[in-house]
Amino acid sequence: RGRRRRSRDRWAARDARPDAWASFEERRGSQNGEDGLIAELVRRVGAPGRWFVEIGASDGAETCTRALAEAGWTGLWVEADPERVRVARGHALAGVTVAEAFARRASISSLLDDFDVTAEPDVLVVDIDGDDLGVLESVLRHRRPRIVVVEYNAAYPPPASWALPERRADGWDGTDRFGASLQAVVDTAVDHRLAVCDSTGVNAFFARSDLAPLVPLPASVRAAYRPAAFSRHPGGHVRDREAVRAPGPGEPITLEDARGGTLAGRRPEGPVRVRPGGTVGLSGEGRNGGSVPL
Repeated sequence: RGRRRRSRDRWAARDARPDAWASFEERRGSQNGEDGLIAELVRRVGAPGRWFVEIGASDGAETCTRALAEAGWTGLWVEADPERVRVARGHALAGVTVAEAFARRASISSLLDDFDVTAEPDVLVVDIDGDDLGVLESVLRHRRPRIVVVEYNAAYPPPASWALPERRADGWDGTDRFGASLQAVVDTAVDHRLAVCDSTGVNAFFARSDLAPLVPLPASVRAAYRPAAFSRHPGGHVRDREAVRAPGPGEPITLEDARGGTLAGRRPEGPVRVRPGGTVGLSGEGRNGGSVPL
């Protein structure tokens, strides 16, 4: 009872602040502050079974549920890449099973059945950079997790509802075409309420509707949305706020051209440094590969 009162008082002191959730972010086994946000949600809504499922666990070194595994929870990591599965099995802790499988909407529920996943896992994480929406919808059709964490595509701010078509979801192609927008995830998780998006604009956190009154909720999807604050490299997403840090006062900006374009009307031979207060002309061209006219 005293612990509940302290948690309630802790929230009361922070609820009025715009960065209320950010103050709970903490990284132990996750890429960003997901560990702290999940821990606070667990404190709020409880976790009677101490059961988690993470679909898209990669090699297990950095996952949203590693801290839960280290705390003695039971769980399932699902990963498609054989080499990552091998490494993940080396990282897996007691109580964690690693399944080698490509997560598809038509088969994911059967896969969870095969591994005896409970009907009400405490935490579900979906992060596959592909048909995340279809897989999420399939899981939620048969199971009622208390807490849901889904990577969303911050390139499509609310109210834009966009999802990668299943036929093109065989792997991330290094572009902004992956997963689903935040609005699309919210519209799919109809039995869950959006609680928060992490400060790097990577993951959205939900509480089951019957438990949502225990959690401070945002005024709207738009209010909860956070833009992307991470860089990318050919191997995948890199959640690194320092990599996209804005230059400080008096600090020169370096522009690098990697595709043979022009800067200020000429083709640069190397990086171009722009002095504070200076100007630079940029030219380029792009192709709209989507179905929405721009």
